[in-house]
Amino acid sequence: MTEIAQTSFGEILRNKREELRMEIAEVSSHLRIKSADIEAIEGDEIVKITTNIYIPGLLRSYAKFLRIDEKIIEEQIGLLQLKSNVDNREHLLVNIGEGDHLKPDKNFSFHALIIVFLLILLLFPIYNRSANKGDFITNPDLISQLNDASLDDR
Repeated sequence: MTEIAQTSFGEILRNKREELRMEIAEVSSHLRIKSADIEAIEGDEIVKITTNIYIPGLLRSYAKFLRIDEKIIEEQIGLLQLKSNVDNREHLLVNIGEGDHLKPDKNFSFHALIIVFLLILLLFPIYNRSANKGDFITNPDLISQLNDASLDDR
């Protein structure tokens, strides 16, 4: 275990991959990770990976794929100084108060209002027809009324 503590996480991963006689392209294809990201991990240049928020999961996936003990994985990830995306100045953070482009367009609101109005106009007759079903004469009622009318005529 002392040997593992002296080697970097990237070296551990590269040595295990080479021990399994796997190429970077093979790992990249299986894990669906860019080859450049795998090379950055193995070269201990994690800052080159553009999606910092995914680095811990990326490292876990790669290490599990190589069947490295989970205790070692978590210990090594804990030793890394990973920045979150909030700390990474390359990413643009948009506050809700900023960026009026996040508000719905006036044309969109107008069109949505028209669509709602048309739906109400289309659904009103259907509702009206179903609500007045009590006013209709059912077949048994119609037959009895016709019988009564025919009896009265005699």
